[in-house]
Amino acid sequence: MRYLLPLMVALAVSTGCDLLDPAKVGDPVFGPPPPRKIVKAGPNDASGKPSDTAVVSPDNSAPGADAASGAVTTARGSSPDKNATQTASLSDGDIKRVGYTSTKSGEGKMTGNEIIASINGQPVFASEIFERAATEQLTSQGLSLLIAKQAFAANQLTEQEYRELQLLAIRKFGKDYVRTRVLAQAMIAALEKDQQKKIDEAVKKEFENYLERLKKDFNVLTAHEVDLGLRRQGTSIASLQEEFRNRLLADEYLRGKSKKEHIVGREEVLAYYQQHDKEFSFPEKVRWQLLEINFEKHGGQSGALAVLSQAVDALRRGDSFDKVAKKYSDGLHAEDGGKQPWTRAESVVDEKMSQTLRGLAIGETSPVLSGRDGYRLVRVMERKPAGKRPIAEVQEVIKQILEDKIQKEAMRKVLVEAYQKASIESAYLPPEDLLPPADFAGIPASEKNSDAPVKKGRKRS
Repeated sequence: MRYLLPLMVALAVSTGCDLLDPAKVGDPVFGPPPPRKIVKAGPNDASGKPSDTAVVSPDNSAPGADAASGAVTTARGSSPDKNATQTASLSDGDIKRVGYTSTKSGEGKMTGNEIIASINGQPVFASEIFERAATEQLTSQGLSLLIAKQAFAANQLTEQEYRELQLLAIRKFGKDYVRTRVLAQAMIAALEKDQQKKIDEAVKKEFENYLERLKKDFNVLTAHEVDLGLRRQGTSIASLQEEFRNRLLADEYLRGKSKKEHIVGREEVLAYYQQHDKEFSFPEKVRWQLLEINFEKHGGQSGALAVLSQAVDALRRGDSFDKVAKKYSDGLHAEDGGKQPWTRAESVVDEKMSQTLRGLAIGETSPVLSGRDGYRLVRVMERKPAGKRPIAEVQEVIKQILEDKIQKEAMRKVLVEAYQKASIESAYLPPEDLLPPADFAGIPASEKNSDAPVKKGRKRS
């Protein structure tokens, strides 16, 4: 949502993020998700073959209590449209599926009242995603939900095509909504009432300030007119404010819980410097000049040869390479004496020139090099030998790299912990979207989900 980011920046700047002092926030107070288990073996179907089902129920359920608890069974492979709820859990290492008992939604367009996910019992409605995605490009043709809505109203889009675009928006943005809600709920649970009140007051105040800027953007005088403008773009003031609040809480929880007092020492900096030799090394470079006589510009090879002879004679008479290149060269930077930028010799495409640049002494001019398009002369001006940047020059850079890595790893652990303590279900999102995004904080693939238990033989249903 294009209005959300500047508002979050404004709030962070104005409050200095002091409202949510991590020192005042203890461990989350909400308990673990309801105990769940998987019953692999199901009853035989009419054909006598065992049905491939998963039954999810509380551990303390009495036999026959499934109907009362709301747990039912469904065949594996059920699609979201058939109301198969998917629940991913890090602690169990398996995917849970239960079927909704509500009426099937059918194949028509979605109303927005559908619950696309449930986080700790709190629903995320499809309408929230649809507003988030209203103006976002969802297809390679640039189709958005806002455009699709207009096309549907004009009978240019079928109801099924509209629904498919709605489902695409859910798949694209639903994972982000789940992550935001998981962390926002963790933040709320970790705060005392006076802290929650303080946050609500600050968010309200900043949002009112932001509304004043929106009035100027829309060139209107009232909040009602702003809301009308936002609704024309598929969203509203209420939606904007609610999403902003959730995202602020989520970001603050992640920041506060992952804040570490670790100070990167010189030993760590030195170790990184030694282990990443290539990162701080640089190859030999050469600064050189080019004098090029192009065949085509001089009517062919013979014409170019006549010009080359004049240039070579001038060099033999003692004229500077700069002067001769300015007068005769057709090559790059001829007006500047053919001076080329610092270059790695091996990066020069023409192999003859590359080898020549490697072998010439400083101030030396090459023999004539004949190419497909013309004759060339090159002269080496300066050389920078290969080497490695001194540690004193890069130690602050290394320190920042290490601090960022520590922070990202701490954030990932907070994220994993929050997901482990949350109960997350969805009938519309794939199981992997109900797990913490391992690459959320830029963690390399080899380190992803290092805290999660090993999942053996897990298969997608």
